[in-house]
Amino acid sequence: MPGIKQTHSSIDRISQTLIVICLLLICWLYIKQPEQTTTPQYHYADFGQNAQLISVTPKTEKLAPGQTLIFSVSWRLSEPLPESHLIGYYVKNKHQQLTFIDTQKIGSLNQYYKDIPSTGIIFSDTISIDIPGNAIPGIYEVSTFIYPPDNHTLNQALGSSLYSLQRTLFNVEISDGQ
Repeated sequence: MPGIKQTHSSIDRISQTLIVICLLLICWLYIKQPEQTTTPQYHYADFGQNAQLISVTPKTEKLAPGQTLIFSVSWRLSEPLPESHLIGYYVKNKHQQLTFIDTQKIGSLNQYYKDIPSTGIIFSDTISIDIPGNAIPGIYEVSTFIYPPDNHTLNQALGSSLYSLQRTLFNVEISDGQ
């Protein structure tokens, strides 16, 4: 029965090869894990009587000039914002305002803040801010506020033109790109 012995040895080699391939695949998957986002930072910060920041989740906290800063935010608006109000997101330090984006609507729902139901809404949105290609390397804070804020006063104690009613979401490092 030499043919049966030969068949068994072929099956054994195929089985061993499949086991080795599976082990290599598992090792590769372990090494090649997808880029993970940082954990959500919960804020529960009030912005006047009708807006509350719930959380923020940065996709990354280190970028090179010319890249895009992406993060998710969750808000609770208890009533529509006045038409003149925006939610602004700023990237700055005490020396300069690097870049910003002012939003008038919930991007994920394509609904303006002024048009939300009078009963309020809780929503999550993804914010993308382009970092200028000529950005000076350093640590910057990503902050938010609702504009125009009540009393529209600057908090000089913070060392720069930061509004009293604002919240720092997280810090981001702009590297020299090398």
